[in-house]
Amino acid sequence: MDRKRATELSLSAAKHSDLHFEQGSVEIEFLWDPFLNSTTLKNILDRDQLAAEPLNSSKPTTMLVGGGLWHLKDLGATFLDEFERGISSVSATLPRNARDLNGIILPPNAREGIRNLVLFAPVAPPIHSQLDPMRAARFTSENIQAMNNYLRDAVIRDGIEVLWSYSLMTWQQPSAYEEDGYHIVENVADKQADIFLNVRCNSEPSLEHYPFDKTCCNVQPPINLEQQVLIFVATLTILYAFYSASKRKMLNQPATTLLAVNGITAAVGIIAMAVVYCFVADRTLIFDKVQKVSSQRTFLQMITIVMLGGVLTVRKPGDTSAETSAKPTRATLGQKFLSRDQTDEWKGWMQFVILIYHYTGMSNVLWVYQIIRLLVASYLFMTGYGHTIYFLKTNNFSLQRIVSVLVRLNLLSCLLAYVMRTDYNFYYFPALSSFWFLVVYLTIRVHHQPNVVPRVLVLKVFVSVIVVQLLLHTPGVLEFVFELLQKTCKVNVDVHELRFRLSLDAYVVYIGMFTAILHLQITGGLPCSTTCLATQIKKIPTAAHVSAICASGVIVPTYLVLIQKFPDKYAYNWWHPMISPMPIAAFAILRNATQPLRDFHSGLFAWLGRFSLETFILQYHIWLAADTKGLLSLGLSSRDAVVGTEWIDKLGLLCDFTLVTAFFLWVSWAVSHATNVVTSFIVNGQQPTKAPNLLDTVRWRWLARSGARQSEVSISATGHARNSSGQRGNARGEQENINISTPPIEVDNSTATTSRLVLRMVSILLLMCIGNWVSVFATTYASDLN
Repeated sequence: MDRKRATELSLSAAKHSDLHFEQGSVEIEFLWDPFLNSTTLKNILDRDQLAAEPLNSSKPTTMLVGGGLWHLKDLGATFLDEFERGISSVSATLPRNARDLNGIILPPNAREGIRNLVLFAPVAPPIHSQLDPMRAARFTSENIQAMNNYLRDAVIRDGIEVLWSYSLMTWQQPSAYEEDGYHIVENVADKQADIFLNVRCNSEPSLEHYPFDKTCCNVQPPINLEQQVLIFVATLTILYAFYSASKRKMLNQPATTLLAVNGITAAVGIIAMAVVYCFVADRTLIFDKVQKVSSQRTFLQMITIVMLGGVLTVRKPGDTSAETSAKPTRATLGQKFLSRDQTDEWKGWMQFVILIYHYTGMSNVLWVYQIIRLLVASYLFMTGYGHTIYFLKTNNFSLQRIVSVLVRLNLLSCLLAYVMRTDYNFYYFPALSSFWFLVVYLTIRVHHQPNVVPRVLVLKVFVSVIVVQLLLHTPGVLEFVFELLQKTCKVNVDVHELRFRLSLDAYVVYIGMFTAILHLQITGGLPCSTTCLATQIKKIPTAAHVSAICASGVIVPTYLVLIQKFPDKYAYNWWHPMISPMPIAAFAILRNATQPLRDFHSGLFAWLGRFSLETFILQYHIWLAADTKGLLSLGLSSRDAVVGTEWIDKLGLLCDFTLVTAFFLWVSWAVSHATNVVTSFIVNGQQPTKAPNLLDTVRWRWLARSGARQSEVSISATGHARNSSGQRGNARGEQENINISTPPIEVDNSTATTSRLVLRMVSILLLMCIGNWVSVFATTYASDLN
């Protein structure tokens, strides 16, 4: 609080005396009572200050009681009896706590108010090699163990709470002690004080709302009714999926396994397992959560490794091995502007960078933050471009199309919002993509017959810009929509945060739409007048091509220089909506500058790009931890190596990181395919019959072949197929697509199918409303009982 004043106070005070320190509304008292038998301590305990106080109490008391070494030093053979008597005299005046030594069980009054808290310090073993002969003879391991054993018994018998972590912080650590061998050094004492304060500050208050980012000295958040029901249903689903797979195997039928998403049962089971895994990893104390360490060096090293992997897997889509009998196809003749493989690659390398950015905690580094903001805008540019291409080429504005995209984007994030007690827009990318998909849909759908008239189409885009800006900046509109969702489905949305993120990329989607319109005009997909830009480009294609490349080559470095002029992220955020579209469009032009650049892509990046949505969402809980504030760990390393064993600690860290990352990617991959199956089932009432095995998918040969298709057909999230020759169906514009080896699922737009879809969606919404009402009733009833 004030290190200078505290140092002056300790230096001016007499040795072995009481101290009093006050800073603002906080008072700290040090009571010199090594034998725990002073009158002052008795008076403090007798004043009954240690009962629970109401939440509005401004000064809850927190006390740390410690002793032991002075008993050994001065009391001889009676040390243990006197130590037990001192501990008992303190614990006898305390209310019995219902929380054990690890802080797992909450006291009964923890949810009612901030209670006073009394903690006991264990007797720390000294470094015997540094003790003088007299202390070495008395401070033996056996004597110290006897006192700590009594404390352990008192935990069970009297319900006291002991900070055992104090002993672990100094165990076999000579550097933690001063030269005398039993007084700890100042920096270790500071860390022990942090733990003491964390126990006070991180427990009850941190249970109210996410982020549950208090990873030290915390208790496990209680499970509410919604979580209990969802986890119970998920567990039943998992058990049924295993039962179904084993039954099919016994009947010699094609079995559903965890590595092959063969049907709706397996798909729902995989999603249920992923959701339960998120809960176990980030809402229980089973997994370790460690603090992020912000390091530009680590960030750049990880980026370099990933980029090297991307370069090593660069291949041409037409390259095939001797095993493949693929005939020359359009893929070998040349990829088009922003082809599927290229957009998958773009999403993939950006997702790698974003993952590393979150893992290394670089949000406070301005230049890294600016690059990440540009990458998020690039995703939305592809959203505007892809959906515009799709709608203008197919003229498909069916309900099935809307539901397939929205379910595909939001299924996982909505489930996690309920199970993890977070807000819907906590996983903000699905919310952004859904909003802008609906904007693109309505922009092109309204009065859609004249879309073939470029001027009308462009005019509608400009009108959409104005309408969306009014929507975002008119108070009450978004609030009304999401309050309705909260009342009916208990979907919590931070409207202020959502409005900020939507405004941050308010124009880049429209640039993507304009790019799509211009591309279709140039390639003949849309008519254009003699005065339009596309016609002028067609007249001088070479000059226009060279000019665009040169301009793009200037824009990118200019942008990189310009962003260095901003003093902080707030100033940059103000300009970001206006300046971000230019380097994104420039990158798209440079990436497609020549035919070889269009033909080649990185297999590693394209692989991750195909399930980038799932990695973005699931990273919050099964790669990161504490709602992104920490890192998930298996506990294979203490992260505080004993001198001489640093290499073991580093090896443990590497193994920990590798295992957590590999499982995170596997779960994301599996959930991606499972979500596609569930989406197809909801939209069409049918399910794929065959799916790939992950072990085949991640083979190095698969990567080396740059994602060469290993089946005759791959399917996107919309259900429109692309065959192995590279010929694309109508789903080319879908941005959150999955490529899995399944037969094509054609969307049935018949009236009967639409009616069934409407009935299914109404049923789902009705179930959510009923669940919300039951939850409110149960909560109210439980409160009345208490």
